[in-house]
Amino acid sequence: MTKRTPTTAAVVTMAAVAASAGAQDYKCYDDGEVALVAIPDGGVLEPAIPLFLHGVRVDDPDTGGPDSYTILDFYDRVPGTGSYPLTAADIIANGFIRPLVQRADGTTSAIGTSVVTGPSFRETGRPLDLIPDMLSAEITIGQPNGEDRIAVTAHGLYADRAGLTCQRRWPDPVIGRTETVVEYEWEAAGDIPLPGDSTGRGFDAFRLVMFSSMLSSLQTLEYDARFIEVVDPQGRRRTLELRDSPRPRYLFPSPRPVAVGGAFALLKDNRSVWNPGSPSIEIVIESVSVPVGQFGVQGYLAASTDHNDDSLSVWLEWVDAPAVVPAGTRIGARLRIIATPATDPGDLDHDGAFTTADGAMLHARLGAVEADPDFDAYADINRDRAVTDADYGALAALLGADPADLNRDGAVNTIDVLVYLTLFASGDPSADLNGDGLVNTIDVLSYLNLYAYAR
Repeated sequence: MTKRTPTTAAVVTMAAVAASAGAQDYKCYDDGEVALVAIPDGGVLEPAIPLFLHGVRVDDPDTGGPDSYTILDFYDRVPGTGSYPLTAADIIANGFIRPLVQRADGTTSAIGTSVVTGPSFRETGRPLDLIPDMLSAEITIGQPNGEDRIAVTAHGLYADRAGLTCQRRWPDPVIGRTETVVEYEWEAAGDIPLPGDSTGRGFDAFRLVMFSSMLSSLQTLEYDARFIEVVDPQGRRRTLELRDSPRPRYLFPSPRPVAVGGAFALLKDNRSVWNPGSPSIEIVIESVSVPVGQFGVQGYLAASTDHNDDSLSVWLEWVDAPAVVPAGTRIGARLRIIATPATDPGDLDHDGAFTTADGAMLHARLGAVEADPDFDAYADINRDRAVTDADYGALAALLGADPADLNRDGAVNTIDVLVYLTLFASGDPSADLNGDGLVNTIDVLSYLNLYAYAR
């Protein structure tokens, strides 16, 4: 185990990590592919806690007495490079995680949206109990190619009302995608009465997992995410642009329905001046165990416009939570957190480029308005809350040609049809025009519809 000094650089070589010396941060693990750096004072409000590696307390021999830490930083080698950029921060002092995304050149993105990896609840007459008081965390090292390559298991208490055990498992990230599997068990230590209001209980009474983000001003480009996406129980994916006023306010009149197997996300574009390039983050709901189970997505925009504040919260709500959560109630969840690069309006499949597939997806949404259950704000390029011919024209301008013009000769004709059919026959991924990961006759119909529209 080797100490290192703090660095503001996002990318370091492994030699630099190994050679650094200082009195603060402490490199507690290094297998030549990933290094873990424990930070005693990471600027968080919560106190540092004991950290263990396979049952042995992480302790800097050059300090007096046993050490405690607030953050565990992950440095991972980017495939094909000698660079070991910061890939994730696991804030063990409060249970937040902040994933970054590796790039092919050996760098990573900025840090942006956080995920609060345990429940938050409002006991009647009390403010929101956002996070537990963390007691300890333990690192275990799994198989290099396994889902639990690095696992962090943390324990905490919500005063005398509940306890939490939460594990964050970090598979080896790939370029352009960092995943984390979060599993927790929450247990009520005593009866917990929950508030209700005119809209019924379930309106911000019990949050199962939460995004913590920042939305100061869209006008001055001080924000993290600019879009919210929810996959409803019917599998429909609705993406809306976030608004920065009025505030304070809840984002929706009532939680937007979502179910196990669904997902919700905060999506980032590339215009922001606050932590530019920080990733979009999606939470996939793989399982939730509650006594009764209806769920929704809700959010809150706080009054503060200070860009140092996390003024935007978005969470998974336990909609039909009971009036009293009885002592001994156990709630478990398995969630997959996925960080991907920021993408701009017009890029409907979020692959980082404007392509024919984006045109086909936009064409399929022509006539949609913001109230529709499958509205996609990424298709609403002119931001008038409807998908129209004007948006199609704006995408063509971004693409440099009509989306149906596959050979880019300035004309849409049968030659383009032959180009598409050749791609289709070879199973080329670019022939997947609806973004479902398959190349089939549905995509052929999508292209023919796009062709007919352009003609």
